[in-house]
Amino acid sequence: MVAEDGIARSRVLAAALRCFARRGFAGTTLAHIESEAGLSPGAGGTYRHFPSKRAMLEAAVEYVLARTDEQLAPEPTSLDGAARLALAGMDELRDLTRIVLRDLDHFPNC
Repeated sequence: MVAEDGIARSRVLAAALRCFARRGFAGTTLAHIESEAGLSPGAGGTYRHFPSKRAMLEAAVEYVLARTDEQLAPEPTSLDGAARLALAGMDELRDLTRIVLRDLDHFPNC
């Protein structure tokens, strides 16, 4: 059950990132995130993992940064390997970059 909770949490975080990037933080509802994550919209399934939409955003940022660190950790053995790692890192940061550029002024204490 613990592993399933971790998978569901990761799925919610990935869905939240996509929604925040697409709609902005203020324009995203929990129902949007639940629907994107494959949960029943409006049923409150996200509250099982996160107390608020802001907590979800904070966890999503930490999640993306940790995944990016993991991807960049191995030392590439060739220029081609380095380029692939760099592109993978950029792809992983795409939604986060959109969120920061659109919504950072809504979070002055970050």
